[in-house]
Amino acid sequence: MAPLSYRTVDAFTLTPFKGNPCAVIVFDPSDSRKDDDSFLLHLAQEFNYSESAFLVPLPPSPHPSIPDDTPTFSLRWFTPTCEFPLCGHGTLASAHTVFASHCPSAELLRFETMSGTLTARRLEGGKIELEFPDDTLEVTKTVSEEKEQRLREAIKSASPEFEGKLLGWAKGKLGWIIELSAELELEKVKIDTPFGGYVVFTQPAPLKAKEDIRSRVLDPVEEIPEDPVTGSAHCMLAPYWLGRSGPRSRLPQQLGVDERDGLRARQVSSRGGDLDVVWIRKAGRVKLRGDAVTVMTGRLLL
Repeated sequence: MAPLSYRTVDAFTLTPFKGNPCAVIVFDPSDSRKDDDSFLLHLAQEFNYSESAFLVPLPPSPHPSIPDDTPTFSLRWFTPTCEFPLCGHGTLASAHTVFASHCPSAELLRFETMSGTLTARRLEGGKIELEFPDDTLEVTKTVSEEKEQRLREAIKSASPEFEGKLLGWAKGKLGWIIELSAELELEKVKIDTPFGGYVVFTQPAPLKAKEDIRSRVLDPVEEIPEDPVTGSAHCMLAPYWLGRSGPRSRLPQQLGVDERDGLRARQVSSRGGDLDVVWIRKAGRVKLRGDAVTVMTGRLLL
């Protein structure tokens, strides 16, 4: 078998070693290794990032809202333990790779994924705009009094610094959103995660900050429990912050992107990263805009 070329991309940043790293491989359509799930999982384990992305060019096919001549790829994401259904930074890293090395003149890309058709558009200034489905199925549902008490106890046990800082919560398809007050220095908090699943801690940004919201995303069942920058989490955060009168009233008065339905977001993990988020509420879609930078290229001798 011929060696495989790969690229490591830091997504949602322009600064190397910041943002969220992702390994990207674009297979030739004739390469049988593209269909070997065990092989793909071993590659993801070897890279050992939160996700690795694997693409294969596809022939053009009709789509009701995408031009027929749009370059199209299948796209799959693997963690070191399993295939993952949706990955924002992995999609951004994939688009950055394809625009840079495979389709340098394209303005729009189409990806066929486990979560349906996704698009990536090249914007002026170098940012890439992704379009994802929003996560609103359960985001406005309340919880029982008993479950609320358990949730409060779990939040308190996650960090003593959360005591008295809880402002709200919601349940999305991916997991929990936990809203905390702006006075908390979220980036400095040591968090244990007794939730047993995916949780997004979020807060309004301070008034003088460049961003509107901040967040941290943890999933203790993963090999890498805190994700550096998480595009898919913002598909929950956009409806949470922009779709309710309560949380929205706690945001800075002047929102940063597209006025009513846009947010500037910063994920305050140890690496940190930034993205613009636009909620197209009538269509049930979220646009994620961000930068990416290549930090490594190489060949796998397999």
